[in-house]
Amino acid sequence: MARIESSVTSVSWIPMDAMEGIRGVVADVGVAHWDLPPSDRLENLDELIAVDAIRFANELQAWIDVEDGRVARYGHLGKGRMGHTVLRAGSWQIAYAAVALPDLRPDPEADVTSVRFVQTTGGRIGVPLPRRVRRSPFIQLTAPTAWTTLALTIHTDGSSQYEVVGASPFPRHWVYDQSGWLVAKTGLIDFTRWLREAFGEHTPWGHEDSPALVTAVESALERRLSRLLLEARLPFSRLSPGATLVEQGAAGREIFIVFEGILVAELDGEVVAEIGPGAFVGELAALEHDVMVVSVVPARVHDRSRLLAALAAVLGVNQERIAVKLEQKHFDPAVAVTVAEIPAKRFRKVEPRLRAIEGLVFTRRPAREALEGRRTATLRAVTPCRVATVPEGLLDHDALAELAKGRRGANLDDANDPPRQ
Repeated sequence: MARIESSVTSVSWIPMDAMEGIRGVVADVGVAHWDLPPSDRLENLDELIAVDAIRFANELQAWIDVEDGRVARYGHLGKGRMGHTVLRAGSWQIAYAAVALPDLRPDPEADVTSVRFVQTTGGRIGVPLPRRVRRSPFIQLTAPTAWTTLALTIHTDGSSQYEVVGASPFPRHWVYDQSGWLVAKTGLIDFTRWLREAFGEHTPWGHEDSPALVTAVESALERRLSRLLLEARLPFSRLSPGATLVEQGAAGREIFIVFEGILVAELDGEVVAEIGPGAFVGELAALEHDVMVVSVVPARVHDRSRLLAALAAVLGVNQERIAVKLEQKHFDPAVAVTVAEIPAKRFRKVEPRLRAIEGLVFTRRPAREALEGRRTATLRAVTPCRVATVPEGLLDHDALAELAKGRRGANLDDANDPPRQ
């Protein structure tokens, strides 16, 4: 008999400016407190709760025993973990424990080769939050309820899948797999709706859940960069569903970061990618007129004539032009000498051939007197979105170039751009 265990965990936290709109109300009761984004790897839930880094966590763990390829027994592990609320007034602060509601665990759905487990965890902050609500009794004193509902299916072959069945519209919920890696996140926060509706019968404890809009995680680089931008306090723009951020083919060099909601990228009218919170967009246009500087390190070249012939064939120029650049002056053979500057877009097409030539080094820089780039796709909001414009120069070109690599899976950099003037 073999035992198979698996898990899925959601971590709930409050992003910067997620409570704007009725900021004065929450500030008056001392809960206008936002959190830094959790790390990509979930290490110690107890520590995150203890230092007030997250609001709560839903840790669903489960196991099955397999005998002769069939499910013999199974059981739940894990539990919900609630944090606390810190009220601050000058140098004074008081911590109030959250009011945890009972974890909800419906009977597992078992068949011969798999078992599906479901767990709901949540509760309320431990201080009153007087507010008007949309339903009777129209005034509430207790705080709204926050929760996540997770599902985990474990199979007899050792595999498992997670689901985010539902979640409160506030705060933000990040999902980690059994290895502790960030794998998904909810893409939309609606603080006002949560404040006015998430109580009583309109919660899982009142037999009503709220479907969660789940998105894939952005790249590790994007998460690192977004943390660096948190302190910049970038101004936000709001997009309504259906609104366009940029149009394919339009000129522009602005770079944006999505703080809230979901955008889609449309290439020639066809949706090719979905973009969620934390993602940077627009870097392809910013990089379009960059150049790759191709240099030769003479000390690394064993066959000069072969080098000249290979470069001339790849670049489509006369060998003599390259030879002249190498012989313009006396130089240290260990110092690289520039022999060509290639537009970055063209460089991608010849890069494998150039990298096969010994003695070359490559650097990227903006082209002199660069024009604005052309947008390679239309970016359109499918939910309410908050988007910030990243100030020019805040991200260096190496970081932008690395971001651009991630777009190639959607072929966004292969759009037919208008001819250059």
